[in-house]
Amino acid sequence: MEKAFKRPLFDEWAIIAVRPDSFEVLHYSGGREDRFATEFAEDSVKIRAMMGECLDNPGHFEFVRDADGAQVDAFIVAGIDRLLICNNGTYSMNQITKDPMWTAAQEPFLLLAEKFRADPLEGD
Repeated sequence: MEKAFKRPLFDEWAIIAVRPDSFEVLHYSGGREDRFATEFAEDSVKIRAMMGECLDNPGHFEFVRDADGAQVDAFIVAGIDRLLICNNGTYSMNQITKDPMWTAAQEPFLLLAEKFRADPLEGD
């Protein structure tokens, strides 16, 4: 995606296990490693409202158009009760999608979603 977008598209990536009453950060890459897990509940309010019943549908993805700063911008269902969280800490998806390079970046994002659909992450 970075190659297609000509700069980092998402500066935070995380694999999250969705538990009945909580979330567990399984892997994180980004600049908030020391506090991402504790801030995730607050930062994911908008995206959690979009999750609905899709957590058993690997490859499904959603974007929050107006997430600002640390608020989560996107997710891909990576496996049953597993999410890949994608976030840009500087720009919202509204701003990102106005960039002409967004069109090129969509293809690798969709390919990643399709990989999770074909070969989902395994849970516990």
